Order: sequence, then structure tokens, then C-alpha cells
Amino acid sequence: MELSKGSIYTPRKGKKGPVKFVCICAHPDDCELMAIDGIQRGYRATKYTFACVVTTDGLDAERCGRYLKMTDKRMVNILANEEKKAANIGRYNSVYFMNYSSEEARDQDNQDIINEYVEIIKELKPRVIYTHSLLDRHPTHVAVAVKVINALRTMKKGDQPKVLYGCESERNLEWVAPEKIVTFNISKNMRLQRQLISVHKSQNLARDYVNAAIGRRYVNAVFNKVETKKNAKLTAKAINMTTLLRRKEYPIKRFAMSFIDDLYGELNDMMDRTL
Repeated sequence: MELSKGSIYTPRKGKKGPVKFVCICAHPDDCELMAIDGIQRGYRATKYTFACVVTTDGLDAERCGRYLKMTDKRMVNILANEEKKAANIGRYNSVYFMNYSSEEARDQDNQDIINEYVEIIKELKPRVIYTHSLLDRHPTHVAVAVKVINALRTMKKGDQPKVLYGCESERNLEWVAPEKIVTFNISKNMRLQRQLISVHKSQNLARDYVNAAIGRRYVNAVFNKVETKKNAKLTAKAINMTTLLRRKEYPIKRFAMSFIDDLYGELNDMMDRTL
């Protein structure tokens, strides 16, 4: 297929074979921060592979140092090249650079992105999709998650993935009720995890994403014992959003707000017991 604004990159060191795991994210570097479970599973698998779909050109990314005076065109190339390096390290099957602007991604009336998601998903036929959590604080992340859900809702059940995960990114998910959290044991391949995040030099210059992301994964495993996998040293979190595909009449906003209702109920009960 051809993308209306972007291009498809096939890594030199990528793996061939059916794509079972796909991350659909907002910006270059989001994939490596939130979809490490899928990356690792594709990296280790012998029969299946992993692919990444980057929705925007990343121009709303934070800039500092030598990147401050970069032209927009040069910055887009730098961000894309960093993602390509990650794809080679992680042995991705492919990377789809859609190259929309963040404004277009946040535009509720933009149907083009939704239509292109449908085409990409039909081409890749993944069984598992990782995207942003609806509970994220970044508006572009949430907009992409909503568009992914709306795209999947237009598809027949047989064309949909078996699971849709909303992954932890700009907002931690430690406050979500344990029974509603999906916990991935990502204790292996520590060197790979660091390498994948480290290649995004333009972003790491602004903030230390390497230590922050790895640190969060340690924190998830140590402090959240209720849902931590046995003997896991590092874990990643997500919410299961598959129900929004099976129940197309279920309002997306109501689904997201239900997590707040759960937290309110938990805190209210605790206060009643202790005050």
C-alpha cells in the first residue's frame, strides 16, 4: 500500500514473516517507551514479527540544545531516522510513517487518519495492537487512541485484532484498580530496552527518557505487588480496551471515566473505614 503523506520503512536488520504485534502511536519514540512488550515478543519470536505505525511527524516534540535552530524539515528527518535506528535494533518488520501533523491527529473531524489506520491494519492483520491509553495526559496521545478505536469499530470482527491495549506513557497507570490492569513481564533484554530508547537522542537531550522509562518499569514491579508477575524485575502496564471494539455502542468517554469512578469508590471506602 501507499501512504497519502508518508512512507513505509523496511529495516535492513528487520525480520520477515507475519506481523502479529503492532504499535500505533502518536510520535516517533512513543513506540519504544510504551510498547516494549510487543517489541520483545516480536524480537524473540521465530514465526511472528512486530511493526510500528507512527501517526505524526513529531514536530511538537520538545527541542533544546543543537536542535533549537533546526528547520522543521530537518527535524522531521532526524526524528524519523532515530525511529529507523530503533527499528533496526529491535528487528521490526516495518515502520509506517504517516506524517500527519499533531493538529490533524487532534482534529475530531479528520477522517483521513482513521481511513488510513483501517488500510494499514487490514494489510498487516495483527492479532495484538498496542496504542496509547485513553487515560493519558498528552492530548495527541489520547486523540490517536480514540482514532484507533474508531477505525477498528468500522471493521468486521474477523478483521479486528484479538486484543487492543492502551499503554502507559505520559501518565502512570499505578492508580488504576488492580483487576483492570494488564501487566507485562518485560524483565528480559535489558540491554535491548536501553538501546531502543537511547537512539532517540533529540528527545533524550531534553529529558532523560532512558532512566525514566527503565525506572518506571522497576517501580511497577517493586511497588505494585498485587498485579506484578511472579519474580518479575521489570513490568509494563496497560489497560485492556478490547471491549470498546466488541461493544460499539459503549461510549468511549464513559469507558475512560469508569476508571475514575473506581478510584473514587476505593478512596471513599478507605476514608469511611479510617475516619
